[in-house]
Amino acid sequence: EALGEELNRSAAHLEESYANLEQKVEARTQELADSNAGLSEALEQQTATSEILRVISSSPTDLQPVFQTILANAVRLCEAQNGAVFRFDGEVFRAVVWNNISPALQAYVANTPIRPGRESAGRRVGLEKRPVHIPDMLADPECIVPEPYREEGMRTNLAVPLLKENNLIGAIAIHRLEVRPFTDAHIKLVSTFADQAVIAIE
Repeated sequence: EALGEELNRSAAHLEESYANLEQKVEARTQELADSNAGLSEALEQQTATSEILRVISSSPTDLQPVFQTILANAVRLCEAQNGAVFRFDGEVFRAVVWNNISPALQAYVANTPIRPGRESAGRRVGLEKRPVHIPDMLADPECIVPEPYREEGMRTNLAVPLLKENNLIGAIAIHRLEVRPFTDAHIKLVSTFADQAVIAIE
């Protein structure tokens, strides 16, 4: 009887140890998966940065390919649906390249000078000279969304300034068509791309 009880205790202890081991294996597997995802993301960002630098060095007199490459990578890596790069002349922003927007919005963006103000992330960049993130353009009390942007279905907006010695020379803006805020990592990445755009301009 004593031996049977001891065997039962040992079996229960063994089962508990096995359950703990299973939990540890699951936790470690998840850690490794997260780590691999982070490494993969970092490698993807490094590859994009290298590609942009290559385009800068191979296009010393033409900014369009540089801006197009920067914007395409910003849209892809930040899981946005579209975006644009703007130059700032001291008074207004003018779009120089755009990615994945309708012909109607292209025409609007190409022909509409955008002045600094509070009505959008891009305009606020003109006032604040820092990244501006609007999680939901339709819910932001200061936002005024022009009809072409509404028709496009834009909801989440991120704009990052192009700064040369703290002077505003442009901006990168990206959008999502659903309400899904960008992360701090996305904001940091687009800021890195903005720095590369400034290098190209210089």
